[in-house]
Amino acid sequence: MKPGDFVIVNQFIDFTKHREITFFKTFKDGIQHTSMANPFSSFLRDKIIQSCEELNLECHKIGTIITIEGPRFSTRAESFMFKRLGGHVINMSTAPEAILANEAGLEYAVIAMITDYDCWKKTEAPVTWEIIENRMKENSEKVKHLLIKTIENLSKPAIKKEIILEMPKQVDDFDFIKSKIRTIPNFPKQGIMFRDITTLLQDREGFDKTIKVLVNRYKDKGIDIIAGIESRGFIIGSILASRLGVGFVPIRKPGKLPSETIKQEYELEYGTDAVEIHKDAIQLGERVLLVDDLLATGGTALASK
Repeated sequence: MKPGDFVIVNQFIDFTKHREITFFKTFKDGIQHTSMANPFSSFLRDKIIQSCEELNLECHKIGTIITIEGPRFSTRAESFMFKRLGGHVINMSTAPEAILANEAGLEYAVIAMITDYDCWKKTEAPVTWEIIENRMKENSEKVKHLLIKTIENLSKPAIKKEIILEMPKQVDDFDFIKSKIRTIPNFPKQGIMFRDITTLLQDREGFDKTIKVLVNRYKDKGIDIIAGIESRGFIIGSILASRLGVGFVPIRKPGKLPSETIKQEYELEYGTDAVEIHKDAIQLGERVLLVDDLLATGGTALASK
């Protein structure tokens, strides 16, 4: 590996100390232990590598990136240590980004561009910001072409078929479903990752596979009834209930259900809202599978539970 090369890293080692590394900071938020064995999206990495090959760019298909705190550079002792730990490249900006992306369920990959030898190679001048800046300027056009080519490869008409047919071979069923759900960052407020299944409903093959995955997941769980929240939850929930041979119960916003109901209020950014269910819809002791129609702050799901 030499200055000017790209490394499409597949692992990282985190040497940062002072950064927020999780969205789930308290037990009240619900601590999450996120799997990080494979921290980068293999799907995105494959597309970037494909683009490098099509552009004849010098590209290393695997590598371990070590993230240090910064803004200072490494001492020579640290640089030798990182090298002996198996690090291929060092930077200041992969952790916690990769960790947070995994928590948020986002496809995430890194294009590392080698600018220098840090300070372990005594025949080369120790790294300075001027060296990095000059190397980045020299390679800026290559980076632009690589990003444009990757976007083109992601946008090809065949991509939809490719995701449907190939991704289940590479990842488990629930990662497949996740790939079909639209994520809208910072909505309805900063820091919220809004999940919406509208995109899934528009994909006939993906929708059919999703129902099959859910049937296989819950067919032996002793589910007595399925409760769906609002319109999209009704669609998924009612079809799943039919396939599992159980009843279905709608959970709705106030004033939309006839007869006697039970109401549960929950907090929103702008006040309170509520959900209602028929009073006699679910009996004590029944095992209920809850299907939400979308997920932003999780208010409707928690209120329904």
